[in-house]
Amino acid sequence: MHDTTRRWIGLVAAAITATTGLVATTTAPAQAITFYEGHSPEEYFTGNNGIRYRCTDDALTAREAYLPGGGPLIAELRYSPRCRTAWARGKANYDVRVDGFYANGQYRTHADAGRNPGAPSTAVHWTVMLDDAGLLARACTAWGDNNEYEEYCTSRY
Repeated sequence: MHDTTRRWIGLVAAAITATTGLVATTTAPAQAITFYEGHSPEEYFTGNNGIRYRCTDDALTAREAYLPGGGPLIAELRYSPRCRTAWARGKANYDVRVDGFYANGQYRTHADAGRNPGAPSTAVHWTVMLDDAGLLARACTAWGDNNEYEEYCTSRY
């Protein structure tokens, strides 16, 4: 590494430390798990201002997966900007899973929600949340009949 590059990295690290108290590193991917990982998006949390909220309150559908050939919506990747989390939502009578990845694409973790075959066809269910701060996620579902299932996933977000 050239001396000018080292000096530049040193100056950037010093500036980050001076303004935030944090030092940036360039080692293996950091796993910055939020408090919300592993919790239901419907669970209530209390903010610093004392106001109660759920991560679903500001959630948006970041990605969708449909059956091929113009079929129905079968899986959604939900994202909460406030909580910086992602989870999968899908039809209750099919398995649904959320996969988490590091920003470099390396697999990190997943969470499942098993199927409920007796649920009405309009019922939905969801996984617990995964941290998504600086990370990627996708939602997947197994779709099919007669014990023959194919997996369909959203793109990563």
